[in-house]
Amino acid sequence: MEKDIGKATVYVPTLEALISYKIGAILGRNELLRQESDPAQLQYFRSKVWKDVYDAVSLSKFDVDLKKIGGFFDESGMGKFRGEVMQIIDDNYDAEMQGMLREVPITRIRMIVEP
Repeated sequence: MEKDIGKATVYVPTLEALISYKIGAILGRNELLRQESDPAQLQYFRSKVWKDVYDAVSLSKFDVDLKKIGGFFDESGMGKFRGEVMQIIDDNYDAEMQGMLREVPITRIRMIVEP
């Protein structure tokens, strides 16, 4: 979506595109994590996956068009990884994240990832 701010124009993704992007990042960074052996890089990718999961779960509190997200999943090929993505989310949804996202039940993101 295009927004004019003064003399500048910025492009803001729709909520559905942003959630899809975050879910793609979860999948991509988890794959990088699997391939990594350097301890510093392992910690870096773990923290990035955790943050992507946090962002996706946090964004799931908003009303979204599940059909649009399904379309993004189908077009990108991510649809075949729905189960894997949900497992990564479950694995990272720890006590710290639960405390930070008290008002957002994990069932919200589950409805998006596994409709």
